[in-house]
Amino acid sequence: QEKPIKIGGIQPLTGPAAGGGLMAKVGQEVAVDRINRNGGVNGRPIELIVEDSEGKPAAGIRKTRKLLERDRVDAGQGGFMSNVCIACMPEYKRARVINMIGVCLDTTITTSKCNRYTFRPFDFAPAQAVAFSPYLVNEIGKKWYIVFVDYSWGQSTRDAYREAIHKNGGEVVGTTGIPFGTADMVPFLSKIKGDFDGLFMIFFGKDGVNIVTQSYNLGLHKKYRF
Repeated sequence: QEKPIKIGGIQPLTGPAAGGGLMAKVGQEVAVDRINRNGGVNGRPIELIVEDSEGKPAAGIRKTRKLLERDRVDAGQGGFMSNVCIACMPEYKRARVINMIGVCLDTTITTSKCNRYTFRPFDFAPAQAVAFSPYLVNEIGKKWYIVFVDYSWGQSTRDAYREAIHKNGGEVVGTTGIPFGTADMVPFLSKIKGDFDGLFMIFFGKDGVNIVTQSYNLGLHKKYRF
Protein backbone atom coordinates (compact mmCIF):
# COMPACT_ATOMS: atom_id res chain seq x y z
CA GLN A 1 0.00 0.00 0.00
CA GLU A 2 1.13 3.52 -0.78
CA LYS A 3 2.39 5.72 2.03
CA PRO A 4 -0.60 7.56 3.57
CA ILE A 5 -1.06 11.31 3.45
CA LYS A 6 -1.31 12.47 7.05
CA ILE A 7 -3.89 15.15 7.79
CA GLY A 8 -3.83 16.62 11.28
CA GLY A 9 -6.56 18.61 12.93
CA ILE A 10 -7.48 20.10 16.27
CA GLN A 11 -11.06 20.36 17.47
CA PRO A 12 -12.61 21.21 20.85
CA LEU A 13 -13.61 17.66 21.80
CA THR A 14 -14.05 18.62 25.45
CA GLY A 15 -15.12 21.86 27.14
CA PRO A 16 -17.98 24.26 26.35
CA ALA A 17 -17.53 24.01 22.56
CA ALA A 18 -17.35 20.21 22.48
CA GLY A 19 -20.71 19.87 20.70
CA GLY A 20 -19.41 21.73 17.68
CA GLY A 21 -15.98 20.12 17.80
CA LEU A 22 -17.34 16.59 17.90
CA MET A 23 -19.66 17.36 15.00
CA ALA A 24 -16.74 18.78 13.01
CA LYS A 25 -14.68 15.66 13.75
CA VAL A 26 -17.47 13.46 12.39
CA GLY A 27 -17.46 15.55 9.21
CA GLN A 28 -13.71 15.07 8.84
CA GLU A 29 -14.04 11.32 9.35
CA VAL A 30 -16.86 11.03 6.81
CA ALA A 31 -14.81 12.94 4.22
CA VAL A 32 -11.71 10.80 4.79
CA ASP A 33 -13.73 7.58 4.61
CA ARG A 34 -15.30 8.65 1.33
CA ILE A 35 -11.94 9.60 -0.19
CA ASN A 36 -10.28 6.37 0.91
CA ARG A 37 -13.14 4.18 -0.36
CA ASN A 38 -12.65 5.81 -3.75
CA GLY A 39 -8.94 5.14 -4.00
CA GLY A 40 -7.48 7.93 -1.91
CA VAL A 41 -5.51 10.78 -3.48
CA ASN A 42 -3.46 9.55 -6.44
CA GLY A 43 -3.60 6.10 -4.90
CA ARG A 44 -2.49 7.25 -1.46
CA PRO A 45 -4.90 6.81 1.48
CA ILE A 46 -5.64 9.62 3.91
CA GLU A 47 -4.72 9.13 7.56
CA LEU A 48 -6.60 11.51 9.85
CA ILE A 49 -5.23 12.47 13.26
CA VAL A 50 -7.51 14.69 15.36
CA GLU A 51 -6.40 16.18 18.68
CA ASP A 52 -8.46 17.85 21.40
CA SER A 53 -7.79 21.59 21.77
CA GLU A 54 -10.16 21.76 24.78
CA GLY A 55 -11.25 25.09 23.28
CA LYS A 56 -8.11 26.69 24.74
CA PRO A 57 -5.32 28.43 22.77
CA ALA A 58 -2.52 27.01 24.94
CA ALA A 59 -3.79 23.45 24.54
CA GLY A 60 -4.28 24.05 20.82
CA ILE A 61 -0.67 25.16 20.39
CA ARG A 62 0.59 22.15 22.34
CA LYS A 63 -1.47 19.70 20.28
CA THR A 64 -0.52 21.40 17.01
CA ARG A 65 3.17 21.05 17.84
CA LYS A 66 2.56 17.36 18.55
CA LEU A 67 0.93 16.93 15.14
CA LEU A 68 3.75 18.76 13.36
CA GLU A 69 6.77 17.45 15.25
CA ARG A 70 5.83 13.95 16.39
CA ASP A 71 3.19 12.85 13.89
CA ARG A 72 4.78 14.84 11.05
CA VAL A 73 1.49 15.56 9.32
CA ASP A 74 1.53 16.66 5.69
CA ALA A 75 -1.21 19.25 6.19
CA GLY A 76 -3.59 20.61 8.79
CA GLN A 77 -7.36 20.82 8.42
CA GLY A 78 -10.05 21.92 10.81
CA GLY A 79 -10.44 24.23 13.74
CA PHE A 80 -13.60 25.47 15.41
CA MET A 81 -12.65 28.22 17.86
CA SER A 82 -11.20 31.37 16.30
CA ASN A 83 -8.92 32.15 19.24
CA VAL A 84 -7.42 28.65 18.97
CA CYS A 85 -7.05 28.90 15.19
CA ILE A 86 -5.25 32.25 15.50
CA ALA A 87 -2.91 30.91 18.18
CA CYS A 88 -1.95 27.88 16.06
CA MET A 89 -1.39 29.66 12.74
CA PRO A 90 2.25 30.63 13.53
CA GLU A 91 3.05 26.97 14.26
CA TYR A 92 2.07 25.92 10.74
CA LYS A 93 4.01 28.84 9.30
CA ARG A 94 7.11 27.89 11.29
CA ALA A 95 6.87 24.28 10.06
CA ARG A 96 5.98 25.37 6.49
CA VAL A 97 2.92 23.12 6.49
CA ILE A 98 -0.34 24.07 4.78
CA ASN A 99 -3.22 24.71 7.19
CA MET A 100 -6.80 24.67 5.85
CA ILE A 101 -9.00 26.28 8.50
CA GLY A 102 -12.57 25.07 8.92
CA VAL A 103 -15.19 27.12 10.76
CA CYS A 104 -13.09 29.84 12.43
CA LEU A 105 -14.64 33.14 11.28
CA ASP A 106 -12.54 35.82 13.00
CA THR A 107 -11.84 38.65 10.56
CA THR A 108 -8.12 38.90 11.34
CA ILE A 109 -7.38 35.32 10.23
CA THR A 110 -7.35 36.45 6.60
CA THR A 111 -6.48 40.12 7.17
CA SER A 112 -3.99 41.44 9.72
CA LYS A 113 -2.89 38.00 11.01
CA CYS A 114 -2.87 36.06 7.75
CA ASN A 115 0.18 34.16 6.51
CA ARG A 116 1.03 32.26 3.34
CA TYR A 117 0.50 28.82 4.92
CA THR A 118 -3.03 29.26 6.28
CA PHE A 119 -6.17 29.32 4.12
CA ARG A 120 -9.86 29.62 4.92
CA PRO A 121 -12.19 28.26 2.19
CA PHE A 122 -15.16 29.61 4.10
CA ASP A 123 -16.97 32.87 4.76
CA PHE A 124 -16.14 35.22 7.63
CA ALA A 125 -17.83 37.73 9.94
CA PRO A 126 -17.97 40.77 7.57
CA ALA A 127 -19.46 38.69 4.74
CA GLN A 128 -22.27 37.50 7.00
CA ALA A 129 -22.89 41.01 8.33
CA VAL A 130 -23.06 42.53 4.84
CA ALA A 131 -25.59 39.88 3.79
CA PHE A 132 -27.84 39.99 6.86
CA SER A 133 -27.75 43.58 8.11
CA PRO A 134 -30.09 45.02 5.41
CA TYR A 135 -32.80 42.66 6.64
CA LEU A 136 -32.23 43.63 10.27
CA VAL A 137 -32.50 47.35 9.55
CA ASN A 138 -35.20 47.36 6.87
CA GLU A 139 -37.48 44.62 8.16
CA ILE A 140 -37.09 44.57 11.95
CA GLY A 141 -35.85 47.89 13.29
CA LYS A 142 -33.32 50.69 13.08
CA LYS A 143 -31.90 50.55 16.60
CA TRP A 144 -30.03 47.48 17.82
CA TYR A 145 -28.27 46.24 20.93
CA ILE A 146 -25.63 43.54 20.45
CA VAL A 147 -24.86 40.83 23.01
CA PHE A 148 -21.85 38.72 22.07
CA VAL A 149 -19.63 35.92 23.31
CA ASP A 150 -16.54 37.77 24.49
CA TYR A 151 -13.62 36.26 22.60
CA SER A 152 -12.05 36.85 19.19
CA TRP A 153 -14.89 35.54 17.00
CA GLY A 154 -17.62 37.31 18.96
CA GLN A 155 -15.64 40.54 19.06
CA SER A 156 -14.92 40.62 15.32
CA THR A 157 -18.53 39.68 14.52
CA ARG A 158 -19.78 42.46 16.81
CA ASP A 159 -17.57 44.95 14.97
CA ALA A 160 -18.68 43.69 11.56
CA TYR A 161 -22.39 43.99 12.38
CA ARG A 162 -21.99 47.37 14.01
CA GLU A 163 -20.37 48.71 10.83
CA ALA A 164 -22.84 47.02 8.47
CA ILE A 165 -25.90 48.13 10.45
CA HIS A 166 -24.61 51.71 10.38
CA LYS A 167 -24.00 51.57 6.61
CA ASN A 168 -27.59 50.43 6.11
CA GLY A 169 -28.99 53.38 8.03
CA GLY A 170 -29.33 51.73 11.42
CA GLU A 171 -27.65 52.24 14.76
CA VAL A 172 -26.09 50.03 17.44
CA VAL A 173 -26.93 51.75 20.71
CA GLY A 174 -24.88 49.45 22.95
CA THR A 175 -23.05 46.15 23.30
CA THR A 176 -22.43 43.65 26.09
CA GLY A 177 -19.82 40.89 26.04
CA ILE A 178 -20.34 37.68 28.02
CA PRO A 179 -17.36 35.36 28.62
CA PHE A 180 -17.41 32.11 26.68
CA GLY A 181 -18.89 29.22 28.65
CA THR A 182 -20.81 31.39 31.14
CA ALA A 183 -23.67 29.32 32.58
CA ASP A 184 -25.50 32.11 34.41
CA MET A 185 -25.93 35.05 32.03
CA VAL A 186 -28.60 36.81 34.10
CA PRO A 187 -26.16 39.29 35.74
CA PHE A 188 -25.23 40.51 32.24
CA LEU A 189 -28.72 40.40 30.72
CA SER A 190 -30.39 42.17 33.65
CA LYS A 191 -28.34 45.30 32.89
CA ILE A 192 -29.64 45.60 29.32
CA LYS A 193 -32.09 48.48 29.18
CA GLY A 194 -32.89 51.33 26.84
CA ASP A 195 -34.74 52.45 23.76
CA PHE A 196 -33.96 50.10 20.89
CA ASP A 197 -35.84 47.75 18.56
CA GLY A 198 -33.90 44.51 18.54
CA LEU A 199 -31.48 42.43 20.57
CA PHE A 200 -28.89 40.77 18.33
CA MET A 201 -27.16 37.77 19.91
CA ILE A 202 -23.80 36.42 18.72
CA PHE A 203 -23.41 32.99 20.32
CA PHE A 204 -23.34 29.31 19.38
CA GLY A 205 -23.83 25.89 20.93
CA LYS A 206 -24.69 25.66 24.61
CA ASP A 207 -24.08 29.38 25.07
CA GLY A 208 -26.65 30.04 22.34
CA VAL A 209 -29.25 27.95 24.16
CA ASN A 210 -28.47 29.68 27.47
CA ILE A 211 -28.69 33.23 26.12
CA VAL A 212 -32.08 32.69 24.48
CA THR A 213 -33.57 30.73 27.40
CA GLN A 214 -32.43 33.20 30.04
CA SER A 215 -33.47 36.21 27.95
CA TYR A 216 -36.97 34.75 27.70
CA ASN A 217 -37.06 34.03 31.42
CA LEU A 218 -36.23 37.69 32.08
CA GLY A 219 -38.99 38.81 29.72
CA LEU A 220 -36.68 40.57 27.27
CA HIS A 221 -38.67 39.10 24.36
CA LYS A 222 -41.64 41.23 25.46
CA LYS A 223 -39.60 44.43 25.08
CA TYR A 224 -37.33 43.72 22.13
CA ARG A 225 -37.23 41.55 19.04
CA PHE A 226 -34.52 38.90 18.90
